[in-house]
Amino acid sequence: LFSRRYVLPDFDKVQRGYAVDPDTPMEDLAHLERQMVTLSGERFLVPELLFRPSDIGIEQAGLCEVVRLVVDLCPIECRHLLRQNVILTGGNALIPNLPERLAADLGEDYVVHRVPDPTFNSLQGASAFASQLA
Repeated sequence: LFSRRYVLPDFDKVQRGYAVDPDTPMEDLAHLERQMVTLSGERFLVPELLFRPSDIGIEQAGLCEVVRLVVDLCPIECRHLLRQNVILTGGNALIPNLPERLAADLGEDYVVHRVPDPTFNSLQGASAFASQLA
């Protein structure tokens, strides 16, 4: 039910990986068999580790704890502005529903934003924050 097949790039015929349409018959994909991987629960379990690394024995803070800690280490007069401008950027920002999940876990004092193009515009969040300080 939750399984999804992916074709991985070989950088010869397939330059970019992609998710296979679930309705595609396996016969149509036989030529890509060596480049395919099927993911089930991993699709959900791996991103969850950002919030609870202790699930696999890593004793360190999860994403919400780190955000709160960083905000609390800043001068008190900046904390409200920081809580209203949590910026997600980088490849992990593309995880589906990450901004909504982070915002829900942080609580209503926090506003989470994802930059429009997280993988290529890593500096966009810092730039937007800096422009608010001017």
